[in-house]
Amino acid sequence: MYKLIILIIITILIILTIPIIAFIVQFYSYSFSNNIEQWAEFGDYISGTINTLISLASLKLLSVLTYYVA
Repeated sequence: MYKLIILIIITILIILTIPIIAFIVQFYSYSFSNNIEQWAEFGDYISGTINTLISLASLKLLSVLTYYVA
């Protein structure tokens, strides 16, 4: 059971890094911005993608734990 939970956590961490890696690959050649509005848009992008993935991962982890507890 502990190996399964560790595997799920590692998988979740890998999935959470995918949006960040995709952003870096796409916009690597651009310089950093001094415009606060662009940083706000970046924050919206990160929170929109990662929060969705965290919610799905939490639901999966909860279902696995509920299965093993029951």
